[in-house]
Amino acid sequence: MMYFNSLEKPINNLPVSTNQSKKQVNDELVKKGINFLFKKLKKIDPILSKKIDPNDSQRIQRGLEVYYISGKPLSSFYNENIPEDKRYNLLKLALWPKDREKLHNVIEDRVSLMLKNGLIEEVEGILKIYPNITDSYPSFRSVGYRQTFNYLKNLIPKKELKDRLIFATRQLAKRQMTWMKKMDNLEIFEPFDKQLSKDINNRIEIFLTKK
Repeated sequence: MMYFNSLEKPINNLPVSTNQSKKQVNDELVKKGINFLFKKLKKIDPILSKKIDPNDSQRIQRGLEVYYISGKPLSSFYNENIPEDKRYNLLKLALWPKDREKLHNVIEDRVSLMLKNGLIEEVEGILKIYPNITDSYPSFRSVGYRQTFNYLKNLIPKKELKDRLIFATRQLAKRQMTWMKKMDNLEIFEPFDKQLSKDINNRIEIFLTKK
C-alpha cells in the first residue's frame, strides 16, 4: 500500500541513508526502545506519526533518518500539489474482512502451512549463506522471518514459535486495515464472499469502460 500510495501522491527525491544515520537510529532503538523513537518522531514529524503504527520500527527509523540527514521531516517531501494532467486515474479496491474470527482462522491456517512447507529450513538456509545477518536488516524484520530467526538463535522456544507467528501476522493485518482507513476513495470488498471475483471483475470493467 505504501508503493500504491506513492503512485497517487508522488514523493520528491528523498535523502539517501548513510551508515552513520542508520547506526545513529539503530543505537537509539537498542538503548531507548521503540516508544522513545516514536515520541521523538511525533515532535519532529507529527504528520507522519499520525499515519504509522507506534510499533512500526522500520518506518519510524526511516522518518528519523531522513530528519537527521536533511533537517526536514519526511512528510515535507510528499508532493501534494500535482497538476491534474499528471495524476493517475486510479481504481482503488480493498479486501476488508468483516468477520475477524474467520480472518484469524485463515491466518492460523496460513502459518501452519508456512511451517509445514519449510519456513524454518528456509531461514536456516539463509543464515548458512549469510551467517552475520541480524534481525536489524530490513529483510529480517518481516513477519515470519523475524520470529523464526529468534527461534533459531535460541531467543524463543520452538513451542512459542507458531503462536508468535500468528500474533505477528494478526498485528500486520491490523496495521494494513488501519492504513486503509486513511486512504481516500477506497472501495471495500468482502474477501470471503463467494461472489468476490465476479464483483471485482464487474467493477473493473465499469471503470475501464468509463475511462
